[in-house]
Amino acid sequence: MAAARCSVDAIMPRQQMSLVRPEQGEIGVSSYGAPIQQAGSMVSLPTLQWSARTGRMPNAASSEKIVIQRQCQASAIRMSMRAGAVSNSVQIALESEAGVCYELLRDRLAAGEWELADEETRRLLCELAGEGAVKRKWVYFSEVQFIPVADLKTIDRLWRAYSKNKFGYSIQRRIWKAVDKSWTAFFRKVGWTRPLDEKNETYRSFPLEFMWDLADPTPEGHLPLTNALRGTQLLDKILCHPAFDDTDGENELNLRSTAFNLF
Repeated sequence: MAAARCSVDAIMPRQQMSLVRPEQGEIGVSSYGAPIQQAGSMVSLPTLQWSARTGRMPNAASSEKIVIQRQCQASAIRMSMRAGAVSNSVQIALESEAGVCYELLRDRLAAGEWELADEETRRLLCELAGEGAVKRKWVYFSEVQFIPVADLKTIDRLWRAYSKNKFGYSIQRRIWKAVDKSWTAFFRKVGWTRPLDEKNETYRSFPLEFMWDLADPTPEGHLPLTNALRGTQLLDKILCHPAFDDTDGENELNLRSTAFNLF
């Protein structure tokens, strides 16, 4: 991940200037944009450092540039540390037989931007399904067979890795099979429907009624979404794709415990 850049000539509100008490070396920020006053003097850390090197006090303009520069450096360091933490905790090979780039999906998921990740997943499925799907911006169920195994595996691995195995197509497949492939029970389990009255349910309204969060009460398998308003053939083809055949073994041990918690 590239480190963030910031020009020292950029305009920055004065209330964002970071300053210190010289005796204690504690960084602080004045709520009114003025330096913190201590023992009758007002100084900033960059000013003290610049003065120590040059033996003279800078003017206001150069002092503010020093402040901005130091803040940009600190921001770059923090971003680099966060990027290192993510890369160390999750390592997913972005394999593609179709030459598709999965970096944006990975970054959306790593940032916890679930709605944007869901949107990117639909875009990727269209790209994988072919030119016709790209033009119409949705996938025919008959086009799923053309999506390479490696690519669908990559999408699923990314969702599973960054959601701690809560989201992903293989997770949805496990839940679907646990309810004997009943779509009504599946939709209820993953939270795609809500009660309409005492006897009936209705699909949630997209996107406001769906849950874009990893935390409870978001159900397991809630994401990624697949439009089933016109039928379940597309979702059926995705969940039955050969890419997920080898996930049945690792999920088999979880089927029984999942079935006990369906209703």
